[in-house]
Amino acid sequence: VDQIEVHPYNARFALVELCEQEGINVMGYSPLGGRNAAGPGTGVTDELLRDSEIQTVGVAHGKANSQVILRWALQRGITPIPKASSFKRLTENLDVFDFELTDDDMKRINSLDRNEFVLYDSDLMP
Repeated sequence: VDQIEVHPYNARFALVELCEQEGINVMGYSPLGGRNAAGPGTGVTDELLRDSEIQTVGVAHGKANSQVILRWALQRGITPIPKASSFKRLTENLDVFDFELTDDDMKRINSLDRNEFVLYDSDLMP
């Protein structure tokens, strides 16, 4: 298993593809943008959850934006490991198995990638 930071603003397409080719499972931390992961005020969670592309997909499926993001990861073969601050959020995070994103939905979310790390770029680690 390779545990890496993955969210729509940091999709890690090449690394996820390499892991898939090599039979390595990918576990994605900070899938909702890592609010406060690197200290107070860090992360892109609020921006992700307000993103108009994600909102459009959520409305089409009758799902919360967080659920759309988690489903996007699952459909890419990534096991997302979100943090939940309440029982309500935990329950919401688990309710992602009763819908599928279309190819157009996936392309829409994939287009948000901007290689933005919340914690650190593991490719640059010594």
